[in-house]
Amino acid sequence: MFSKAMSILDEKFAAILDCPESIQCSRCKHLVEWPYCLAFLSGSGIPEEIRENTFDHVLPFPGDHGIRFLEKDSPYELSESSLREVIAQYQGTVIMPELGNRKLEVAENRSKTESLTPDLIHACKIGDVEAVKQHLAEGINVNQRDEQGNTPLMHACRNCHPEIVKLLLKNGCDVHVTDKYSKKAIHIALDWGYPTIVKLLEVYEEPGHFDFR
Repeated sequence: MFSKAMSILDEKFAAILDCPESIQCSRCKHLVEWPYCLAFLSGSGIPEEIRENTFDHVLPFPGDHGIRFLEKDSPYELSESSLREVIAQYQGTVIMPELGNRKLEVAENRSKTESLTPDLIHACKIGDVEAVKQHLAEGINVNQRDEQGNTPLMHACRNCHPEIVKLLLKNGCDVHVTDKYSKKAIHIALDWGYPTIVKLLEVYEEPGHFDFR
């Protein structure tokens, strides 16, 4: 089922998208089929505020999985692993439910990569505050890492979940650890353009040691 979802999404990327040119989404590289995009593949798709151009989606929007507006001619491409990670975040939900017999349901069994990801990390990716609270109450290692060296804090920063960032900070997570690219959580928040999260992290950075690499 997962491979089928990937295949159909690949086909949709190549399709001519039926979306009014005046709408920002029509120029976005992440649009799949109106009104669905990689950021919003479930439910009714792209939120009304973005559809009606009342919200500029170069800024983070709740539930967008860290994927924002990107011009079609941009050289940036989501890697296959990133795309798989996005699909995995729709675990147990129906993707593009209004597309008739092309309904895609994420497989109950996660991909090999996803199955290796600790539950706390997955909760931080998708913004499940209650699950994060439960894991922290159970005393789970707040500085655990996935196969890319990412901590729960890094995932919360990348996916713009400030409430989870606060929880992790209050529970003693290490803000100074780096991923395999030598990036700290604060660098990830800077890269993705989340000033609120950056300000939260600045408080926990030692004086004189903060930089903008």
